[in-house]
Amino acid sequence: MKSTTLKALTVLAVLATALSAFAQGPEPAPRGGGPGEGPREGGQPSLACIPDMTAEQLETIQELRDEFHEANEDLRDQLREAREEFRELLRDADPDLGAVRAAKDRLDDLETERLLAGLEHRGEVRDVLTAEQQVFFDELHHGRPGGRGGRPGMGAGGPEGPGPEGR
Repeated sequence: MKSTTLKALTVLAVLATALSAFAQGPEPAPRGGGPGEGPREGGQPSLACIPDMTAEQLETIQELRDEFHEANEDLRDQLREAREEFRELLRDADPDLGAVRAAKDRLDDLETERLLAGLEHRGEVRDVLTAEQQVFFDELHHGRPGGRGGRPGMGAGGPEGPGPEGR
């Protein structure tokens, strides 16, 4: 009788452990730092879903990404500062319209520079791919400028919201 009770308790303990693990849900997918690692990498769509990607292609693309991020670090800093300056001017109860216009022009110029740099980088990455792979790559980016495929709040209109086509 004791062995039957012991077996029943063991089965219940195993079931309780399994249910507890099931209730927690699956572990989040890893966010890898290199191409093809995890579903997304540093905000970029994963290239792992592109058919026939070679290790050499992935390595070349990672090198291009690293170079791009390093080369545009200053631009990203300038954009952050310009956005904060613009927001600060807008917080003023009686804003200086000339200063607001100048800050907005500077912000627009920097965003255009970032957009063009991103498009240039995207072209460099596409050049590493075969024609068939380029089709998949373009789908990852939904054919949107700068590769902003579906990223909330960063549509065609930048941080202020989507442009008319996105409304």
